[in-house]
Amino acid sequence: MFGQVPRVRWETFIAPDERNRIVMGTNALLVRGPSFVLLVESGCGTRWTAEERSFFGISDPGALERGLAALGVVPSDVTHVTCSHLHFDHGGGLFTGDGGTAADEGDLRFSRAVHLLQGAEVAAAAAPPEFQKASYRGPFARLRESGRLREVRGDEDVLPGVRVRHTGGHTDGHQVVVLGEGREKSVFLGDLVPTAWHLPPAYTMAYDLHPQQVMTRKREVLDLAAADGWRACFYHDPDPRPGVVRRDGRRYVVERAA
Repeated sequence: MFGQVPRVRWETFIAPDERNRIVMGTNALLVRGPSFVLLVESGCGTRWTAEERSFFGISDPGALERGLAALGVVPSDVTHVTCSHLHFDHGGGLFTGDGGTAADEGDLRFSRAVHLLQGAEVAAAAAPPEFQKASYRGPFARLRESGRLREVRGDEDVLPGVRVRHTGGHTDGHQVVVLGEGREKSVFLGDLVPTAWHLPPAYTMAYDLHPQQVMTRKREVLDLAAADGWRACFYHDPDPRPGVVRRDGRRYVVERAA
């Protein structure tokens, strides 16, 4: 998760277990607008065997639907879905099925929702290059077949007050989601900045396809966020609370409410 950063440095703020794993969140975001209900990220989903769940430490495959239910939302209420990208821990929950489901089986979990996804990411998920085959899980061809896919090309205003910004870097089709206007903006950072520990530009991941691009885009987005005091949402942080991005000299910091 920390790429070139030595373990002796990163283990000072997050201790790994005996298998060298760290605890991470999958903090999906629900956005209610005047005419839409948008889900940002879909989690790991349910398409896992018991052995796979143990390997990855997936403790609760059904957490997403229960979290939505706690907010009074069922999958059919969701009108739009977007993901920063479609790796299995972000896009796996787009599809139904369990550990016995074949790779080409399953239906859309959010069957009434328009799926707002970068075209480059959909193409990679449907036919992954060899290096990325293990990173995608699900029958992504279903997206086009269903007629529920809207392919985004670069930066677009996809809903009132919702803008996606293409960053690339982690994957060729990676995007962040900017919400709101002016000083009320928030930014969902996906795997550009997966946790608050990844605020330093050089803290990239071994999974990033283009680490230098991650560093460049991270600075661009965080400079905008710090200049206007945007709230930042960190998908993989064990602490799910958003925080306001600030500059402290040359460092980026996040201030979370108590």
